[in-house]
Amino acid sequence: MSKNIHLDALTERERAVVDLLARGYGTKEIAARLGRAAPTISTQKKSALRKLKVSSAVELALHINGVTVLKWTD
Repeated sequence: MSKNIHLDALTERERAVVDLLARGYGTKEIAARLGRAAPTISTQKKSALRKLKVSSAVELALHINGVTVLKWTD
């Protein structure tokens, strides 16, 4: 089951960070591209992940790119 990603819950800056995360960029690369400090990007990333109810940048990127993640249980 896929989670609904509501990007409208994000600020403009958080959306910019999420867009680059979904394209595979890391924190330092995003900071350089957006002209911000890496700690600022980390804070915006954490805030966006919390708002979107995903646990990692990888999970976020998969959902943004339309990939359904199956969780395996033993």
